[in-house]
Amino acid sequence: MSRAAKYIFVSLSAILFIVTSCNKPDDPVYKLKELPGRFAIAENEFVRFSQGNLQYQASTKQWRFADEQYHCLGQNNSNISAETSEYIDLFGWATSGYNDKAPYTTSTIYSDYGDGTNDISATEYDWGLANTIYGSTNKGEWFTLSLTEWNYLIKHHTTGLGKVEDLLGLIILPDDWVIPYDCDFYPGTSYNKNTYTAEQWQHMEQNGAIFLPAAGYRHNNKIIDVGSYGYYWSTTADGNYSAGYLYFGAGEISANKSTTRINGYSVRLVKKI
Repeated sequence: MSRAAKYIFVSLSAILFIVTSCNKPDDPVYKLKELPGRFAIAENEFVRFSQGNLQYQASTKQWRFADEQYHCLGQNNSNISAETSEYIDLFGWATSGYNDKAPYTTSTIYSDYGDGTNDISATEYDWGLANTIYGSTNKGEWFTLSLTEWNYLIKHHTTGLGKVEDLLGLIILPDDWVIPYDCDFYPGTSYNKNTYTAEQWQHMEQNGAIFLPAAGYRHNNKIIDVGSYGYYWSTTADGNYSAGYLYFGAGEISANKSTTRINGYSVRLVKKI
């Protein structure tokens, strides 16, 4: 090999090393962060949000957070099973893995979700309390909001629908909000005014804004409404068959919804401060 050819080979190898080292697309620990915004969930009770929606890989039994707030897995969830190596992010209610309530279950038997009756607040049926999330230091440092806490948060903070990288979602602004110099924000349910590039959203996030992507939902193995509507579980039971959730889309933001526990919805965890 000539000296020139060796130089080209070494140069290309160096470039390839830099590209593959910097991307790390499947390693959320590389970017793991606790978002800075402070949010009230009750009088004198405050939380910070995780960096993205909760995800699970059945083949390794590993829990992690999405590496960006506006990421969701969509059709990956149609491959839900006990063996799949693909991550999923739409879960039946109270399927933390505790007491054999598997995150990949598609059962239509209501008693297969939680204990069949009660709220799951402060129990290990809560995804956060039952597990150590990849990149976190302690089991149980994260938890899921109750319906009362979702309601309090929505009522006491400014909210609006918007788009990041062309994905619809719900934006929630923290205490002591300061708008970034290169962004605008308009409260309400018209998302066309709140559109952000990834760079602009990074500035919104650095100032504490939360984005819940419209990740749709799963019914058995069918994925519905991805990019159009958001459904986020609470820990609140509603009778023996249903549970409460946060909903947004189609001109509405509501934390007073209830649905069958067998549907697969998003989970977004928080940490007390």
